Amino acid sequence: MEASVKIVLERHRTNTEGLCAVKIRITHNRKSKYYSIKHLLKEDAWNFCPDTYRRVKKKGKYEMVHELDYIKAATKGAPVDIKLNYEAIERKAKDYINELPVFSFEKFEVKFMNKPTNWDYLHHAFMEHIQELESENRLGYASSFNGTLTGIKYFMEKKPYKDSKNIKQKDHVNFTKYKSLKFVDITPGWLKKYEQFLKNNGKSTSTIGIHSRNLRVLFNKALKGHGIKAIYPFGEYKPKTSENSKKALTIDQVNAIASHNASFGTPEHFAKDMFLFSFLANGMNMTDIFRLKKKNITSEEIQFVRYKTKNKKKEVEINVALTPILNRIIKQHGNLAINKDVYVFPVLNGAKDEDDAYRLIKQKTKQINYHIKAIAKKVGIPADLASSVSTYHARHSYATILKNSGESIEYIKESLGHSSSATTEKYLKSFGGEHRLKTALKLDRQIQA
Repeated sequence: MEASVKIVLERHRTNTEGLCAVKIRITHNRKSKYYSIKHLLKEDAWNFCPDTYRRVKKKGKYEMVHELDYIKAATKGAPVDIKLNYEAIERKAKDYINELPVFSFEKFEVKFMNKPTNWDYLHHAFMEHIQELESENRLGYASSFNGTLTGIKYFMEKKPYKDSKNIKQKDHVNFTKYKSLKFVDITPGWLKKYEQFLKNNGKSTSTIGIHSRNLRVLFNKALKGHGIKAIYPFGEYKPKTSENSKKALTIDQVNAIASHNASFGTPEHFAKDMFLFSFLANGMNMTDIFRLKKKNITSEEIQFVRYKTKNKKKEVEINVALTPILNRIIKQHGNLAINKDVYVFPVLNGAKDEDDAYRLIKQKTKQINYHIKAIAKKVGIPADLASSVSTYHARHSYATILKNSGESIEYIKESLGHSSSATTEKYLKSFGGEHRLKTALKLDRQIQA
């Protein structure tokens, strides 16, 4: 959503001379901020400014005349350039907004008000980056950075951070020490201490890796995009990486989940089928599944662009062969409406905006994961794996099982939509629908659902 610009008069507040402040209002994603242009007007003078028309009788006929032209005529050409001045200010603000790759109020303020930016401080960088991600509707990624910032707040205050899932913004509203933290303070020693703090508070190796990645992303952005002078610490400091071997299920384990007798119409039944849909649809994640619309489905294939790659320079369309099991799941759980813009699955019906959609998908995915763990335990999957199994396992299992069956790495990369490597792009158009159907049916026949 683009930011809008409008000059407004603060009629509700006047000074001793009866003058009101004229301000410029910037609105973005339903949030508005007002900026002073150091101009005061009496409300009567505001009549020279509105972009309105009035019905005027001329030579026996009525016509619509712009307010400014009417006033000029009524005052016999007296100077009425107030509106023109304000239009120039609006144009200037719009030009600044158009120059921004991604709009944020902070970046606008730097340009429009010559406000100094201070990316020396880590918290400022985090807040601006989070706002940029939110403006791009990359809400999951924004939440990840917000989690890292929260962890730093607790680390700087030396407060326990064990129950981070239940931490609310108000719980650390009085923390202030993190605000003095600069990029020059982020050294290999600081990073090791932060890593140990996270370990002591029960964070997994993968979670620590995410915190480290987020810090590295911001550090690179500060050095390259904002001219911050600091020693890069991530050459010397390298956090341990977690093994993903437990993320994949065997074909027998996937088959055991598929064969589980869940009562039709229950949340457990829905969870099982969404897990299967993900597995058989090229490891499609829940966000993309619940954003599928009827127009994404043809008689033979599902065609979609991964949500996380949308609006990027190189969007990659993924094609999924529409197998009998996928068709069955769509018919049993899908929307009955035939409108092409209707969601295939009704999870996002009634979503008010992108924030609401993100919340609904996250909530539904959490419910699915709860039931998949329960099913995994019931069908005899080892306890350590069953306790952690989630919808992510469907995606990883899809890739791993295909690899173990002898499928080419290039095809697997294409079907997963990994568009960042040159190798993937080289093979993007090398596999036709017949190959996709043959490979998809190979999996489909092994599932007795």
